[in-house]
Amino acid sequence: MTNVNWSQLEKKVAEIKRNTVSARSRAVYQNSYGRFVAWVVLHKPQLLTPAFAQRLGDVSDLSIKQLRKTHLNLDEANPPLQFDVLQSDVFEAWLLTLEKRDGSTLCFSALNTHRAGLFNLYRDYGCEMSAAMEKDLRQYFKGIKWEMATAAA
Repeated sequence: MTNVNWSQLEKKVAEIKRNTVSARSRAVYQNSYGRFVAWVVLHKPQLLTPAFAQRLGDVSDLSIKQLRKTHLNLDEANPPLQFDVLQSDVFEAWLLTLEKRDGSTLCFSALNTHRAGLFNLYRDYGCEMSAAMEKDLRQYFKGIKWEMATAAA
């Protein structure tokens, strides 16, 4: 029996898993979840992992735009958020703060892209979203879709 290079195999498995999302989509998702994590840093810092919070240091004088691209290193061993305590209502509240440049609300498609970004955040850090959170997000998005359809009618 030949020796197996587990490190090399694990890297190849991770590479194959990353290939499920195109480079363009990955960039869109990373931009989205970078904005979400930056918002959490400013509004719900108790959801940050201690290691990530320490790496950030003092952020009191930084804007969301300044925060969103820094410090997200995709190291599964050092995720930015405590995924086990993150609740869907935090993400849903963040969605309500988003708006277009003209101040109007985002369309359903844009909101759905942010939802995909959240799923990608979990995937990038090797975490699995709970079934309860997935269900709650589905219900929330059904409600958003209904609300937008009613407003358009």
